[in-house]
Amino acid sequence: MVFPGPLGAALLYPLLGFVPGAALLRVLPLGQGRLAQTALALALAPLVTTLTAWALMTAGLDLVTAARTIVVFAAGLWIAGLLRGPAAGGEGDDARTWPAWLLAAAGAGVIALVFFSNPFIQIRSDGWIHGGIVAEIMARGIPPEDPRFAGLPLNYVWFFNFFVALQSSLRGDDPFHVMALFNAANLAATLLVSWVIGRALWGPGAAMGTALLTGLGFNAGSWMLWPLHLVRGLVGEDRGWEGIAGAVHRLQLDDARVIWTISAPYGWMANFLDKFLVGTALNYAYLMLSVYLGAMALWFGRGRRAALVLAALAATGMLLFHGVVGISAIPVAIGALALAALLHRRLPELPGPARLAAFAAATFAGAAAAAPYTWAIARGWSAEASGLRHDYFTLDPRTIWTIAVAIAAAAVLARGPLLEGLRARRGDVTLLACFTLGMAVFASIVTLTLGNHVKFVYQVFLPLALIGGAAWTPAWRRLRGRWGWGGALFVFALVFGVGPFLTIRGYLLDPGGETAHALQLPPAERTLYRWIRTETPADAVFVDAEMRDYVMVLARRQLWLGTRLGPELAAFPAGPLRERRAVMADLYGHQRDLAGDRQALAALGRPVYVLFREADFADARAPWAALAAHPAFERVYDSGGFVVYHMNPPRRSTDPEPDR
Repeated sequence: MVFPGPLGAALLYPLLGFVPGAALLRVLPLGQGRLAQTALALALAPLVTTLTAWALMTAGLDLVTAARTIVVFAAGLWIAGLLRGPAAGGEGDDARTWPAWLLAAAGAGVIALVFFSNPFIQIRSDGWIHGGIVAEIMARGIPPEDPRFAGLPLNYVWFFNFFVALQSSLRGDDPFHVMALFNAANLAATLLVSWVIGRALWGPGAAMGTALLTGLGFNAGSWMLWPLHLVRGLVGEDRGWEGIAGAVHRLQLDDARVIWTISAPYGWMANFLDKFLVGTALNYAYLMLSVYLGAMALWFGRGRRAALVLAALAATGMLLFHGVVGISAIPVAIGALALAALLHRRLPELPGPARLAAFAAATFAGAAAAAPYTWAIARGWSAEASGLRHDYFTLDPRTIWTIAVAIAAAAVLARGPLLEGLRARRGDVTLLACFTLGMAVFASIVTLTLGNHVKFVYQVFLPLALIGGAAWTPAWRRLRGRWGWGGALFVFALVFGVGPFLTIRGYLLDPGGETAHALQLPPAERTLYRWIRTETPADAVFVDAEMRDYVMVLARRQLWLGTRLGPELAAFPAGPLRERRAVMADLYGHQRDLAGDRQALAALGRPVYVLFREADFADARAPWAALAAHPAFERVYDSGGFVVYHMNPPRRSTDPEPDR
């Protein structure tokens, strides 16, 4: 490899993370001007790549061949388009777009700096399990099973992992490096798309403000509310100085937990940059929502037919990459269209039924394209399958408070442009306003397990930021006229700069890597995972005490059970979950029912390996001794304090008798 590591991965990233989107734009003139085409190419490339690969792999190609085929054909199509000259349908960019490129590069650079300066952030939180799902796809293709629960279809969106697997497969790059690059590219695309939407809504002068408000306005100034935590000292369980000292003790500034410190006190944690500093699909689904809202503004503002194609693509992308965004934003959008239809009866200047129906049809078409995939994932969450019982409709004061704080700055700036657009009977502003209203109501009354409905808060903020961007520059000029450059900079930094600065600082300083076992593996354990990956079948299933997930990520093998959490994590079936826990308790305990354990493990119909780590048994007990004496288990690895047994499946009644 000429350029190994992150640099090489970065040089290869555009092959699937940009070129397929650029090729699509050569066929369909969806963007006007170089800036818009670049923004859409970055935004749409992961969607185009995964949809094409899905079709190719369904036709029988393997992951690597599919990825390389897409590179060849997309690059050829793009280059052929470039040789033909400028894409059709494009207004030229004005001369003031250089700040957009600079802003996008700065955003991507910050994300890359954090990920590659502090490698722990690459595997932190959800990033680790997503790395395991990528490993599952790279080893066994699609649709993936849940690598934490062998034999169970993954009841979670996996197109993000699919894209990372495709990109990683080009030369075997570390998936965590690719996830970092994906997030950096998505922040750049988010800022560019916001710039383009702001320019389309309000003209070139509002473009920079729209991009800055999108990137800096979410939860702006919320850090200044931290003293409200001290109220616990007056009304909490620990009162007086003890309560105040407890609040101060919980103050976190030097690690990634800073995002809780600077969020609204007594609210949910909500942070814009955090969505780009963890390995998940959420930031891409938010990017698709930006594209969708941009299409809404373009269709109802200028009537461009390309907007309908963008709306359909964005709806598909939201559902494929993160269903929480799709199943919330799409119904709210349909509701906004219905509300606009009602308003049209009194205000004929607003978009009529035909235009509203056309946009609704495009949205439904996009949703329909993802429907089989969405249904396959959603059915695992049924109460009958998972045992989960949850009330999805509850007025949540905590969410309402979180929304109020998170959108405050954007709402203040949006007030003027919003009133101006409504007075002028502008269809684009009216539809964005209807979406904001609907999303606020939706977010306030719909609750999800594990507090996941906090994701809706950004979806309330985003359309407000697109409207309020027009007021950014006038607000800056008013402050500068009143308090001068220094005073204006101080106010803007206080409201919009401190939160992002503290977030980036906390992630850069996070010391988690000093104790993270995955980053501190001893040589003997590294050798174990290398042996597993090279010497065991790709469909092998491993049992590991303490329900660890290192084998899943580092050796790319499925686990019998790889989590202590219950069905709420990923819709694991409650009954089999209890049974697997019982099997593991017996295997690593007193081994009173090895025959039953063997039957349960053999039911998968796959090669099964049981891993023992001597360090797990400080009392010098060697539970693998019982397996050594059992004819169904064969020791296949014993080195560096690690012992692995391969289980021979029990003979079926239809199997021939062995020779005597």
